[in-house]
Amino acid sequence: MAQTNGELYRAIHVESPEFEQLDSVAACRKGATSNGLLHARASGEIAIGADGLQLIEAADVNLERSADDAPWYVLTDGGTSMHDVPGWFGYTTWNYFHVPKGTQYCAETLFIKRDKKRKWNRHKTAQGRHYTIRPKIRMRLDAYFGALDNLARAAIVRSIELKQPVRLNSANESEPASSTSKDETSG
Repeated sequence: MAQTNGELYRAIHVESPEFEQLDSVAACRKGATSNGLLHARASGEIAIGADGLQLIEAADVNLERSADDAPWYVLTDGGTSMHDVPGWFGYTTWNYFHVPKGTQYCAETLFIKRDKKRKWNRHKTAQGRHYTIRPKIRMRLDAYFGALDNLARAAIVRSIELKQPVRLNSANESEPASSTSKDETSG
């Protein structure tokens, strides 16, 4: 098993279906599940921007299939977006699922790609790198989601081991909003 080389944070909007899940997992509620917390968007959607205008959010992954009744396969050129600093989109309408450094994952199914350059977020309040958790090989969509669910479960276990929160919902719970990690790639 491979391990993540640094801290990773998945932004989850308070109006998304995953938000209630994250809240349940963070509160250790009976029956809470981490399934879906790291899933990439498999289809695009229309959203309303902060300025009130409609925008189209593209899918995070590219899919293909050979026939109408065949299973969907996810290609290796996209994946789940994460950052190496919390608070990338702020905390007003966002919480962050924390994947701690040292979280184990299967490097035969997942590849964690780090962007080359550090950048500032839109509001210049956080600086860090963008990461994408991609399928290592072309695989069925359900297998990719299963691998992401395994990573999410491992992140919760690692957070408990380290006595760290699995959810960050304010800057007070997080590290400084500037990544100081070395140039690192996992996978």
